[in-house]
Amino acid sequence: MDDTFELELQLRYAQEDLKALPADAFNERITVRDRIIELEAAIAAATPIRPDSLREELSALRERYLDLVGTRMNPSMAHGGLGLAGGIDPNFLHKANSRIDEMTGIKDVEARILEIERLLAT
Repeated sequence: MDDTFELELQLRYAQEDLKALPADAFNERITVRDRIIELEAAIAAATPIRPDSLREELSALRERYLDLVGTRMNPSMAHGGLGLAGGIDPNFLHKANSRIDEMTGIKDVEARILEIERLLAT
């Protein structure tokens, strides 16, 4: 607890130092920014994570993931699955689903789910 307080205090000092530096002090600004990033990472590492809140977030993310998967085009449409001669080209279907994934942000949701599962496993 005291460590976190001390780190937060150092972070505030570093942020004030950054504000005080002139705009043309590039090297000094980079050094202070690096220190701020290090302090933020140390604070995050020192802050305990409540498993209950992670489980709630995981549940909500899984629900959202299922909703996002529903926006994808169905692979059964390829090769005549629609009853049409030839159906939809599988390459087009793959590219369309990749574009849909980019637009919906499903990859970010997947990554966060995996991150939470890893945190809960430890």
